[in-house]
Amino acid sequence: SSPLTGFYDVIRQNREFRYGPEARKFLADRGYILEPAQFTTFVKAFADAAKLGAEQLLKNSLGDYTPDERAQQFPKFEPRKVGPELDLWTMWEKYSPRLKPATRKRWRSVMRAVEKRFGRDLANLSFEGLISWRDEMVAQNLHPTTISEVYLAAVRWILNRCVKDRKLLANVAFGIEVEKSNTPKLRDREFTMEEVRLILQATLKAPSPLMSKENAAARRWIPWILAYTGARLNEITQARQSDVKPEVNPDDRTEVIWMLDITPEAGTVKTGMARKVPLHPHLIDQGFLNYVQTRVGLPLFYDPKRARKKSEENPYYKKVGERLGEWVHSVGIAKEVQPSHAWRHLFKSVGRYARIPEDILDALQGHKPRGEGAKYGSHWPQVS
Repeated sequence: SSPLTGFYDVIRQNREFRYGPEARKFLADRGYILEPAQFTTFVKAFADAAKLGAEQLLKNSLGDYTPDERAQQFPKFEPRKVGPELDLWTMWEKYSPRLKPATRKRWRSVMRAVEKRFGRDLANLSFEGLISWRDEMVAQNLHPTTISEVYLAAVRWILNRCVKDRKLLANVAFGIEVEKSNTPKLRDREFTMEEVRLILQATLKAPSPLMSKENAAARRWIPWILAYTGARLNEITQARQSDVKPEVNPDDRTEVIWMLDITPEAGTVKTGMARKVPLHPHLIDQGFLNYVQTRVGLPLFYDPKRARKKSEENPYYKKVGERLGEWVHSVGIAKEVQPSHAWRHLFKSVGRYARIPEDILDALQGHKPRGEGAKYGSHWPQVS
């Protein structure tokens, strides 16, 4: 290359070194994504504009507040769309099958709210418009978590899909946050030992003769299973008889370790990954396996025939979990306590007290591994 070309390369590199970080932050704050060649062009314009701005600030500092006529040369920025109109429901039908059924059900209502507020063209959404929408929801006293993790998360997701498919240049929902509630925390999220006693004693009471055998079994066994596994409620309500399996202890071939397969084959698993958890000997001593034997070829805690229609978004096992939660509150557990999640918090606390390694606790409960190394291998039953 000629010396002149090399000279211009040095200028370009120095410009990107000086203004690159500021330019990237400017773009990131507004959710814009540029190709490398586009970014190089943008940095030049950014540097030129920064120079003009500095000159105007210098004039202001000397007492000259005359409007800068050069600012009129810049057109008003309007985020342009790529390709045809981005119809909200067309994009929803394209992308939503990848969502988990429960998420799809919840976010569909968000899409309806977006249509009502902004119309069907996703390209018409703007950062300022979404900020106003967020503020309206805050004024309506919607919980900050609902606004952030449902409404804004759904909008961010669909716009992100459009950006990744090069249908939009920017995700205008990027960076919009909600100030977290400062509601005082009056208690731990886990059950107290008194609450544990209250629930587990209630599981031993004879059920009403009018209650279905599946519902009676749910009350009898699920709280114990949650206590001993720290699993999510619906991971247990969806369990099938075929998911309870014996494994031989490799260290002692005469010993059998009973395991529960928590698998997406049975229903929804938050991480999308199957895992195995050991059944505590106390569960087996109480006769849980005897009950399992009565459910050959069936789910453990519901009768599929009772489901009026099969629906991924409204599975029958979720209804089982809802009824169980209502029952837990009815035996004396405060309404502010989440009756299924409290077991998961308690399991983690008890596990730490027993000095069980964190990676084992995470594997048992289906939490994501905390490091790259933890993603390798598996946890054998005799380790768990």
